[in-house]
This record gives sequence, structure tokens and C-alpha cells, in this order.
Amino acid sequence: MVKHFFNIHSNITLLIAKQYIEDKGINTDDCILFLTRGYKIPQDISTIFKNTIAYPNDVFKGKSKRVFQDLNIIKGRRNIRILEDYINGFTNNGPFIFYYCNTIPKLYDFVSVSVTMKNCIGYYLLEEGSIVYFLDDSKMQIKMRGVKKLIFKVFLQTFLRRYELLRDNIYSTNSPKYKGCIAISEYAFPSYPKEKYIVSNPFTNIQLPYSPDYVMSIDPLYLFFDINVVKKLYQQLATFIKRKSDFKLAYKFHPAFYDNADQYTDYKNIIKDIFGDKAIELDRSIILENVIISYRTTFFTDMSSVAIYAGLYGIKSYSYYKLIYGINKDYDKKLDFCFSNKRVASYYNIL
Repeated sequence: MVKHFFNIHSNITLLIAKQYIEDKGINTDDCILFLTRGYKIPQDISTIFKNTIAYPNDVFKGKSKRVFQDLNIIKGRRNIRILEDYINGFTNNGPFIFYYCNTIPKLYDFVSVSVTMKNCIGYYLLEEGSIVYFLDDSKMQIKMRGVKKLIFKVFLQTFLRRYELLRDNIYSTNSPKYKGCIAISEYAFPSYPKEKYIVSNPFTNIQLPYSPDYVMSIDPLYLFFDINVVKKLYQQLATFIKRKSDFKLAYKFHPAFYDNADQYTDYKNIIKDIFGDKAIELDRSIILENVIISYRTTFFTDMSSVAIYAGLYGIKSYSYYKLIYGINKDYDKKLDFCFSNKRVASYYNIL
């Protein structure tokens, strides 16, 4: 019996994987969710899947975060065996297919290892957010140059060939085991070869104790701005939102906040001071896309991919990035890149 491993690191990857499994009639007992970036499955969905792996902790027991350990070849080889044995613990050395969100070696070096296992019979690329809408197979390539390339070719190629296999692109197709892409929309993965499977509607209706008029993602702006800039931004947003005198604003924190208690508290206090009891925090287990699509409510963000999925269902989203543009060059560069693609930009109304 073929086993199916899904790399899950966000709500959208979970929803797409879950819908693909349903569409294809795959037995969930044959599915293993490879959870990365500390992602935790919402409780109402966790009962569906018996087999989950919290990577890398479950595999390496806290001793390693990556398979390959740079020039520590002995530890790298050991980690390869550990990972292969762990995967085969689910497959009993039988065939399996892997579904990946990303193939960047530095972030997901387990991808190349699993693809090059003898009993891996194929892999698919799994949509993971806005990035797949402005990538094509000829761009965003990752290649070695100069001394690094020479060292690899002369000294390390034999050992590291499995690490380097899928480094040609952040969604690499550089393997005969590549089968295709799985996405929500036909616009995802432009120009990628082979099958592109579009899943059925992966979103489900959700009921809250209230009907939100607006939904807002609390983005990790602390990576670029001090708290005073953020406070001024939310005050500007309030003048737009408060045009409706009686409103309810549902908001949810980006996952990065849950590992940063101080920032979480500071931002929550700002929201409370500006919007009062009309702003209601959504629990981290609630899937934001389901809320927005269920209530067809206006969405505010800087560049969350949630706006794309709302847009696919004809729901209006606003980006506030221009309100803080010109203060931090790194932030400007990041947002300029995202909105340089006309397809992506079309899902956002710019405030």
C-alpha cells in the first residue's frame, strides 16, 4: 500500500492537502502529516489524521534541526539514516509519495533526502501561499557560484548530491520523480510542467458568536518598525473602519506572535486602546480564510496571502502597506516585490 507524506506548515497547506486527500479518495490511515515551522493542526481537523510528525523534534529528538550539518559529514550521515528509518517506520520499507511546500535546501533539506530514497516513487509541489502566484520555473533560481561551487564539485559532491538535488529552484522540478503541482487556483505555479491538480473548494463554513463586519490580520510589523509607527498605523486604519459607527472587528495574530509574548501583549494593548470592545481576537486555532469566506467580510492586511483566497471568492481586501511605506527600506523592498506581480496585486485594494 502506497503511503502519502504531506509537508504541512500553515492552515492553507493543511486545507489543500485535506481536500486533495478527499478528492482522490485516499485513506487517511495511509497519510502522514510532516508538520514544520512549529505548525499545530486545529483540533477539529486533528481527529481526522492519526499520523503526524512534528519535524525536526520528533525525528532527531532535539539533537538536530537539519539533516545536513555542513562539513560534519559523520553527523550528516547519521541524520540521513535516522530520517530514512523514521520514514520507513511508517512505510514498512514500502512505496510512498511526498507532497512538499518548498524545496529550498537550507530550510527543507529533508526534501532531497526523502525524494532520493529508493522507495519514494514521486513527489508533488503543494501550494503554500502568495509566493506560488508570482513564481515561474525560469525565475528565483538557486545556484552555486565561484569557490563554493568548486569546493562542492571537487570535494563534497559524492556525499552532498542528495542535498543538492533540488536546489535549482525554490519549487524544484529537477528530478524524474517530480509528478506535478497541487493548488487551489489555475493561476498558481505559472509555467510549471506536468500535471496541475486543482482541488475542490477546501474552505468550510464557520460560525462565530457574532457576525464580524471586518477581519484584520495582525502582521509581525515589529520585524521592521518600532511600536510608535505601528500605533500610528492602526490609528489611521481606525479612521477608515470607524466610518461605520456600529461594527465588529475580528482580528487574528500572525503565528510569529505566539513565540514572542512581549510583542503579542504590546500589539494587543494597541488594538484594545484604539478599537475598544468592538475588536474581538480570534483564537489561534481558527482558520482565518474560513471566517472571511463564511461571512464574506472585508479583510485588512499588509500582504497576507489570505487576501488572495478571499479574492478568489470575490471578497474585498485592503492592504495598508502604503501607509507605512518609505520608513524602512527592507520592508519597502519586500512589498515592492510582492506587488510587482499584476496577478497578485489584483487581489488587494491599496489604502
